[in-house]
Amino acid sequence: FPVWFTSMVLHKVNTGDFVLQTESAQLSLRKGVKLENVRLYRKRVVGAPFLSARRVDVMPDLSSLLAGKVRLAKLRLVKAVIHPEGASAPADKVIAPGDPDKAFPPMDFKVLVEDSVVFNTAIKRLSCDVEGRGRTLKFKSIQAALSTDNASGEIIKGLVGYDAKTEFVEGDMVAEFDPILLAPVLTAAHLDFPAELVQRFNT
Repeated sequence: FPVWFTSMVLHKVNTGDFVLQTESAQLSLRKGVKLENVRLYRKRVVGAPFLSARRVDVMPDLSSLLAGKVRLAKLRLVKAVIHPEGASAPADKVIAPGDPDKAFPPMDFKVLVEDSVVFNTAIKRLSCDVEGRGRTLKFKSIQAALSTDNASGEIIKGLVGYDAKTEFVEGDMVAEFDPILLAPVLTAAHLDFPAELVQRFNT
């Protein structure tokens, strides 16, 4: 890919709601753009970056490039630490449920995560397909190997959908793991009673 592609990707991110910092960017016909020592911040949100990663591979959709647009085909994160709360909008930019402006741009790409951490849970490997259409965001074909200090397990197959209009989340999965693995996610989502409930499996 030409050098201008890297500049276009960084410019597109930094003119939105996030600021991307990286120490180096390399181009590869096979892997797209390889970014090293990456930090992604939400503008006007103080604290740790939403995402920090030793390496991020960005593979563009070639058909969209020919049309002069930048769309993802694959995103790979290696040795990443993700703080989802860091992606939340500042209070004065939060859109109320049902607002017609609350919609996702068209997206359809694959995500691979290796040797990373989210909600204090280690992700040895994770893969899923991300699909965004209108007010709906879906994470499909989820497979993952997860662990904490005292539990581990696998998601064999999963699907999660989010409706931005109603802020309703639904999904299903086939998994083999200790329910205690869900506690950090439930706590971060302020679901205190379910978090307390799954923690009883550890007693």
